[in-house]
Amino acid sequence: MRAIFLTTPELIDLHWWSVASLIADGVEQVADEYTLEDLAQMVVEGRAFAGLFTEDDGRPVLAMVFRFKQYPRTQVVHIMALGGRDLAPVAITFWRQFTEWAKESGATRIEACAAPAMTRVLRALGFEHRYNFLRFEV
Repeated sequence: MRAIFLTTPELIDLHWWSVASLIADGVEQVADEYTLEDLAQMVVEGRAFAGLFTEDDGRPVLAMVFRFKQYPRTQVVHIMALGGRDLAPVAITFWRQFTEWAKESGATRIEACAAPAMTRVLRALGFEHRYNFLRFEV
């Protein structure tokens, strides 16, 4: 498996369509907060990062968009969107590599807000339930 982080305009131009196609369903569920276009703009501006994970033959299998969040006592990687094909086995393959990178980048935790199906995948990777996310429209 190969990891590609979209860190240059060339990589974004070349690979964003693959990232977008893998995360589109999940982003559709939060369209009142952000869209694929919003995430693309954040990646272009360096406010978020995109990772694409491919099979050795180049076939895209997993993508995510994430950003760093600074809390008063810690820095975390916040996963904004995650999607792919046959996600659970693929995630296990890349997860150790990604967590090591996050740690080297200064993060002490990785967090995500997730729908029930994604919650099951993330729990299999070691995520634990910490809070209930509530919303009140004004």
